[in-house]
Amino acid sequence: MSMPGFAVFLLLVTSAAETGTVVPEALLGHWVVADSQASPLPESCRRLSLDFSADGTVAGSSGPELFAYKGKSVYRTAGSGYEIHQYDLKFNDKPNCQGKSSDYVSSHFIPDIYVEVNGDRLRFYFWTSSDKLYLDYLRQRD
Repeated sequence: MSMPGFAVFLLLVTSAAETGTVVPEALLGHWVVADSQASPLPESCRRLSLDFSADGTVAGSSGPELFAYKGKSVYRTAGSGYEIHQYDLKFNDKPNCQGKSSDYVSSHFIPDIYVEVNGDRLRFYFWTSSDKLYLDYLRQRD
């Protein structure tokens, strides 16, 4: 992370700690992949999930018995969505849904993401909101 990027990150963490809440209410909950604009998802990758908890914990999984991670996160409103910085990440040792090793996935993991939420639909962009590559997730309610 560059020095200016690190300074922004520290500001976000400090700001979040002062407000007592780091996760926008719109993001809270368990989300399961619904569709992909990146390319058709192979059947093995149709169980991707994301979880956002009120305490700032973020978790993701490629599916049962596959690659998963858990960590902390800070959020910043950006345009019609949120920039999310994930940090202090812990990865399991299982391959992802494409068969790539946990070491490979964790070494190529992108901790900074952009999402937009519209009700129970979350759009996860791979780079920026202007990018045409994204995954749509649906919120799973109890």
